[in-house]
Amino acid sequence: MFVGRENELEILNRVFSSNRQESVLIYGRRRIGKTELIKKAIEDFEGEYIQECKYKNSKVTQAVVDQEIEQVKNVNLICYK
Repeated sequence: MFVGRENELEILNRVFSSNRQESVLIYGRRRIGKTELIKKAIEDFEGEYIQECKYKNSKVTQAVVDQEIEQVKNVNLICYK
């Protein structure tokens, strides 16, 4: 059962239907459903995707997230925060 992530799914579907190459950063506390959100979002997706897990053994702070977003912006991709 998948409940309560309609806004996030809408954003991901908008990115997937775009004609541009885009990147999405998904972060949060452990065990809140990040991987399940990705699985649900790509159920009908026919393109290519890369799933990367960084910082598995270290704390993700707002500074780390901001740094990741800046890296995405530096290659001219759109960020949703």
